[in-house]
Amino acid sequence: MGTSTITGYIESAARVQQGGRTGLAAVTIATLFLLALALTPLIGLIGNYKPITAPALVFVGAMMARNVTRIEWSDPSEAISSFLTVIGIPFSYSIADGIALGLVSYAVIKLLGGKMREVHWLMYLLAIVLAFYFIARARMG
Repeated sequence: MGTSTITGYIESAARVQQGGRTGLAAVTIATLFLLALALTPLIGLIGNYKPITAPALVFVGAMMARNVTRIEWSDPSEAISSFLTVIGIPFSYSIADGIALGLVSYAVIKLLGGKMREVHWLMYLLAIVLAFYFIARARMG
């Protein structure tokens, strides 16, 4: 219903982390989401009010930032693509586009750096698809 796949993945991971490993937790969440559909106009009204959503986004960004310490900064092929992902999210106003930028740059950097065997072939395929996506978006607007 318009929810990004990234949001669905994070919600599922949060559910499992809190102990909801059975199908009953998923059914409960699905039921609550269906009930929330009736409140969509109100949620949209509040969600577009930046003074309410900005602090939540800052909090989420701060929680995500602690994982930056796990990046292998001494390896340029890892550091550059990670950096592009981190700055790509706010500059594109899209989590999905920022991650896509990181995936494409990761595959290109590994390929050009002679480390192509470190990356699964599906990552290269995904990078090609995402590159075409970026090219198509650039031509459209």
